[in-house]
Amino acid sequence: MTEKQERVLALAKAQGIIRPSDLKQLGATNSQLRGLVAAGAITRAARGLYRLSDHEFTESHSLVEAVRRQSKGVVCLLSALSFHDVGT
Repeated sequence: MTEKQERVLALAKAQGIIRPSDLKQLGATNSQLRGLVAAGAITRAARGLYRLSDHEFTESHSLVEAVRRQSKGVVCLLSALSFHDVGT
């Protein structure tokens, strides 16, 4: 495994879900991400979203995916209330 691939894995571990655009800050490329997917270290969670293969799902996993898909989006109303366990 290359040093850049190890940095991609570290980023995925820190953030939970990564996008190919996140690789720029590491100096990594999409081919290195594809190599990790082929090796089974990373799994494609959805179009443009990747996670560690051994990453455990939480009850707020779909909320995290939605936020990562729409970087300028805002979580509000019922979603935010549910996430913070506010209300009945």
